[in-house]
Amino acid sequence: MAATRPGRLARRAALLGAAALIVLVAPIVALAVLALVSPYASTVIPASCSAAAPQMPADRNATVPGAGVGTLLASGADTNVVIVPDPGQTPALTAYIVDMRAGKVIEHLGIASEAVVAAISDGVVYLFDDKIGYMIDASTGERVHRLIETDNYRGLYFSGADRYLQTDAEISTLFGRSLFSYQHLDFTGIASGCYFAPPQ
Repeated sequence: MAATRPGRLARRAALLGAAALIVLVAPIVALAVLALVSPYASTVIPASCSAAAPQMPADRNATVPGAGVGTLLASGADTNVVIVPDPGQTPALTAYIVDMRAGKVIEHLGIASEAVVAAISDGVVYLFDDKIGYMIDASTGERVHRLIETDNYRGLYFSGADRYLQTDAEISTLFGRSLFSYQHLDFTGIASGCYFAPPQ
């Protein structure tokens, strides 16, 4: 009897551990599947677009302290995301997160690709350098840490002979700024030197 008791306890502990693992993994799997099947909006990138000859709308001009004039991609209560070109340099674009109250840059990221999109929601800057995503606190410029993130963002992609830029995304996080967060975001973007407004 004494010899079988530890075995029963070990089996019970293993079953409880497996059940806890299933409870933790099931939402992650569900979120990943949801991201894969979620619909998304995209826009065709015209063949006339060229990073060598940018076509930015003048009404989106915004000044970045110490960096010059760029294109406003996203704005929140007190925060702007501005893309400033640096021709002849690598990377050729830099994303600046500007605290408008203090009039200073709180973070900047070099954009390695030819496509960048951004949105601000609930105090978080969501920025994608093509398919590489960043979540940044809009008031401090610090990265938002999260245990799990799923999204359906594809960045630049081809369909047939056309090249597309995805302009919205479904993003879910677990154990980030809250236990669970879900966002549907409409992005403003720049791709191959052309400006793309959020989907209507």
